[in-house]
Amino acid sequence: MCFRRFLFLVVFLVAGLMFIGCGDFGASTNDAGGPGGGGYYGGTPGGSQDFSYIRSLINEGYIPEPDLFLVEGLLSEYDLPIDGAPPEHLLNLRSACGYAGHPEIPDAGLYVQMGMISNLTEETFHRSPLNLSVVVDRSGSMGQSSASSGYSKMRLVRETLNFLVDQLNEGDILSVVLFNSEATVLFEPTPVDEPEALRAQISEIFESGTTNMDDGMTQGYNFVRENIELSNYAHRVMLFTDAMPNVGNTSPSNFQQIVEQGTEENIGLTSFGVGLDFDQELMDFFATQTGANYYYLDNIDSSEVMFTDGFEFMVSALAYNLRVEVTSNYGFSLADVYGFPGYDGTSAVMEVSTVFISRGRGAVLFRFEQDEGEEGNVATGTHVGNLALSYIMTDGELYSETVEVVYDGPAINDIDDQHFGQEGLHLAVVLARQVITMQEACELWGNEDTVQDGIDLLNDLEDFLYAEGEAFEADRLDEEIQMIEKLIDNMEKTDPE
Repeated sequence: MCFRRFLFLVVFLVAGLMFIGCGDFGASTNDAGGPGGGGYYGGTPGGSQDFSYIRSLINEGYIPEPDLFLVEGLLSEYDLPIDGAPPEHLLNLRSACGYAGHPEIPDAGLYVQMGMISNLTEETFHRSPLNLSVVVDRSGSMGQSSASSGYSKMRLVRETLNFLVDQLNEGDILSVVLFNSEATVLFEPTPVDEPEALRAQISEIFESGTTNMDDGMTQGYNFVRENIELSNYAHRVMLFTDAMPNVGNTSPSNFQQIVEQGTEENIGLTSFGVGLDFDQELMDFFATQTGANYYYLDNIDSSEVMFTDGFEFMVSALAYNLRVEVTSNYGFSLADVYGFPGYDGTSAVMEVSTVFISRGRGAVLFRFEQDEGEEGNVATGTHVGNLALSYIMTDGELYSETVEVVYDGPAINDIDDQHFGQEGLHLAVVLARQVITMQEACELWGNEDTVQDGIDLLNDLEDFLYAEGEAFEADRLDEEIQMIEKLIDNMEKTDPE
């Protein structure tokens, strides 16, 4: 049976201080992302931070609804660097142009990547102390099994909270609020100096009752407000839930008011969706607020990695309110944007809210469409258009810049031609086209007249990934190919409704 959920859109991106044209760079350096090579950290959008929900649905035998496919989720799982001069500022933009062939797969054509890199390294980055309130759903639905893990959603949350405690320092302030039919306080805001006592209390959290998320979130935000005067602290609420409120004030406008008021007070929100049956529409709203991001909890092992390797990044914002306006020159038009969450497919103006630091260098892709009859005909030096961008750094400084998009690769004379001057761009385009193709295949499969067309398109996608994978290091795309093979198997064994 097809697994049906609401559309999950998220609205965030990352910005920077330096954008150096389009194409290859003469002064290049191979930056090793994150620690280990002493390399620079990158930036990542808020909102969806992984593709785990789609992977879990497919592993469970479902065919995801087309609206669930988000390019930014898959891009966030990869490091997609663009070479360039060493970054001078806290956050920098780089760019690259390329032309994607293989027209049998959707969205061939001219691409521009905006890459994100910070001048921070493992040695220079230190997260701010936290004023953190954790809000935990302990309603009866949290006792249900979580995906294919074989244990309950509540057990997964308890284990994840233990990983969270492991990442806290003595200078951090923590409170924990539980909610079912009403909110209860596990402990009030207190410095983290007895982690074992915290773990003992966490072990006593069990599920029962209804879901009054209103009470839980209100109390969590109020606890953060008690120490909001600490200017050197990062103020944040973390919400763990399957997002199915059924008592109290359950209206979207109420949750909107709670989160927006917190945003105005510089209180960020990190949401964790639990289980395959959570309400993505509500989680969508949470993830679209300034200072917010979203993760999907799948199993204990992935939660441990998420918090061990990524906790300091999920709570560290770098910039806000990015605005990008695209203008196209004669012969080209903006066809689509990938990795820019919430893009509506029509506007040439894109706005996002928050930038978070990350181990990997994120990516946003702009695909330009040529006039009819001109496809596959791009000369070296072609001026495709302009990007005007602005954003606000965390210190309140406004930055703006307008840059030209110029294709400076070899001439493209046929739609089958292909050129990528940077490996990060090549991989980003392959991943974006993978998501778009999966989405289109699921849409075809959902129509009784085009079921086989959807399966055939996935077979073409598998061939495409094998062919493109030869350009990368060994096994780079193996996980993606295995996911496609499983989705094909699901479609062949399932009757669409």
